[in-house]
Amino acid sequence: MSNDVEYAIITKLLAYTDLTTLVSTRIYRNTLPASPTYPAVVVSEISDSPPADSSTGGWVSTRIQCSVFSTGTGGGEAGKISRIVRDALHRTVNTLLTAGTGKVFIQSIKDGGSRPDQNTDLIPVLYMRHRDFIVLYDYKL
Repeated sequence: MSNDVEYAIITKLLAYTDLTTLVSTRIYRNTLPASPTYPAVVVSEISDSPPADSSTGGWVSTRIQCSVFSTGTGGGEAGKISRIVRDALHRTVNTLLTAGTGKVFIQSIKDGGSRPDQNTDLIPVLYMRHRDFIVLYDYKL
């Protein structure tokens, strides 16, 4: 899809200097690469609700998860980056974002909360912080 909300979110995150200072361009769609450099962020669509009827146009409410992966500071680095992701997205309103070859009009993005996670089987330990956002957007431009 040329006007994709995941790409729109990634575009917005890549434009946020406070975030790219820490993760550079390591903001991925759906999965980490095979041999990632940390820290990194993965953006995934968790669920969406299609328009109730054709009179609503292209308005969709979707849940996007931004997961931070880090090997540093006992999970503190992942938490810090997750808060920066929140700062980049939370309360975004009435914004037109590039999304692939199209555009997505974001009516609102609201932080839906976060939760910590870790994988102690890996050396070094991989720390994760998963943060959900509720995004209301129009993909029919």
